[in-house]
Amino acid sequence: MKEPYAHPMMPRANHDELARQNFVASARIHSWDNIHPGLKTVYETRAKGAFARRHNRDPQNRHDVHRAMDAEPYYLMWSSLARSLREMHWDSVAESVERQLPQLIDSARKLGHDKGSLRLNPNFQQPRYMSAVDIHVMPGGYHVDQVEDDVSSGAVSDRGGYYHILMFMGARAHQMEEKPGRLVGEAFANNIINYQRTMFPDLQVRRILDIGCCNGRNSLPYIDAYPGAEVHGVDLSAPQLRYGHARAQFFGKPVHFSQQNAEHTDFPDGHFDMVVSSAVMHETSRTAVANIMKEAHRLLRPGGVTIHSERAFYKTMSPFNAFLEDWECYYDNEPFKATWREMDPKKVLADAGFDPARIIEHSSTRAVAGQTQYLEPGKGPSAIFGARK
Repeated sequence: MKEPYAHPMMPRANHDELARQNFVASARIHSWDNIHPGLKTVYETRAKGAFARRHNRDPQNRHDVHRAMDAEPYYLMWSSLARSLREMHWDSVAESVERQLPQLIDSARKLGHDKGSLRLNPNFQQPRYMSAVDIHVMPGGYHVDQVEDDVSSGAVSDRGGYYHILMFMGARAHQMEEKPGRLVGEAFANNIINYQRTMFPDLQVRRILDIGCCNGRNSLPYIDAYPGAEVHGVDLSAPQLRYGHARAQFFGKPVHFSQQNAEHTDFPDGHFDMVVSSAVMHETSRTAVANIMKEAHRLLRPGGVTIHSERAFYKTMSPFNAFLEDWECYYDNEPFKATWREMDPKKVLADAGFDPARIIEHSSTRAVAGQTQYLEPGKGPSAIFGARK
C-alpha cells in the first residue's frame, strides 16, 4: 500500500512499522470484505429464528437483533477480531509517531505562523464527553497533552485516519495514492461544499466556522472552495490544533484555529455566513448537541447557513442494519453515537431556533462518475442536514 502524502507533519514509517501498518490495514480490509458480510447470513439462518423461538416474535429493533446475535459464535469471533484490529491499528501508527515526536514538534515550530493563526487556552477544561473515554479506542483520545507543544494526537489521527479509510476501499486500497488537492479524509468537507452549492447556490460566503475541526483535514478545502473567505476552525484539543495549524502552514492555507468549546464560543453574534461540522455531533452529548446548534444559530448572520455531515440516522434503517452500525457504540468507545443516530436532526435544529420551513435533510452518496448525489433520508450511507437563518 502507498503511504499517505509526505508533508512535513506526517510521521513516516520505517521498514518494520510500515510492514505492521500494511498488515493491519490488509487484515481489516479482509475482515470487512470477507467476514463482515457473513453476519447477515448468520442472522437470517440462525439468530433470527432462535430469537423468535425464545420470545414468540421476530426481532423488532436493533436491541433485539443484538440480543439474538450476541449468542452467535460467528458474531463474537468477528467482533473480537474487529476490536483487536482497531487497537492494533492505532498501536501500529503510534509507534511511528512516538519515535519521531521530537522532530514533529520541531517541524511544527519551524513552519511558523505566517498563514492563519493559532489560539490556545492553557486553562481550558475538557467536557466529560471528551475526557471520559478514549474515543475510537485511540490511546489518550484526541485531547491528551503529553509534552510541551505536543502534536502527537494530531499526527496519530492524521496517519491513522488514512489507513482507517482504506478499510472501506477493498482492493482499491492498494492503488490509493494521496496527492495535493486530493487528500484522503476530506470527503466530509467536499460533501458540505457541494451541498451548499446545490441547495443554497445564492449564498455569499465570506466567513466560515468549522466546529470540531480536529487536525484541520476538513477545514482546508474551504480555502480553495471559497477564495478570499476567512476560515475558522475550533476544537477542544490543543495537540490536534497545533498539528492542524502546522499542517495548514505547509499547504499554504490560512485557517484561523482556536481552542474553544463549540457550545459557547467567543465570536460575536452574526459573524459567519456558514457554520459547518464533519462527523462531530455523535462524539458529544445530548446537552452539547442542543448547545452547539443554538450557538450555530447565534453565530450566523441573517441568511447564513449551517450544514452538518454525519453517518446515516437509524430511523430509516432495518433493525439488522441499525444493529451493525451500533457496534461502534458498544465496542469502539462511541457511547453517544447510538443516541445521536436516534435523534431527529430537523427537531434539533428547530429547537435551536431555526425556522422549520428553512430546515433540510438528505442522504448523500457518490455516483460512479464521482458526483455527489442527494437523496431522501436513509437512501444513502451518509446524512447531511442544515438550515438557513
